[in-house]
Amino acid sequence: MLSSAKKYVIIGNDAVAIYRSRNGVVARVSYLTWDEPEFDKNFIMSINAGSPTETVTILFDMIEQQYKKEILPKINPLDKAKVVKRKVSVAFPNNPIREAVDLKRSPKDGSLKAQMYLF
Repeated sequence: MLSSAKKYVIIGNDAVAIYRSRNGVVARVSYLTWDEPEFDKNFIMSINAGSPTETVTILFDMIEQQYKKEILPKINPLDKAKVVKRKVSVAFPNNPIREAVDLKRSPKDGSLKAQMYLF
């Protein structure tokens, strides 16, 4: 049987706030800053607090979102993952949530496909 209680995880620039809603009453479960010691452990404990059948909704409240498009130099396919990971960490060193998307564009001159990424 599903619980009527719900949890809301609000991810922001400075912290993660977890709220619980039950019977029309909203209460804050926890507020965790990104640089808090044992962040992972405290986050998992906060999510697991209460009923295990509670629905969890994740909301992103990031003020600044930055994107960077870049063409990678020709690299060995075996090294591609390491190069992309390094480029992402250099492009956004202070952001806890970061990712790269391969744009997979088609070459115009018939040469090898350029490796363009959105960071």
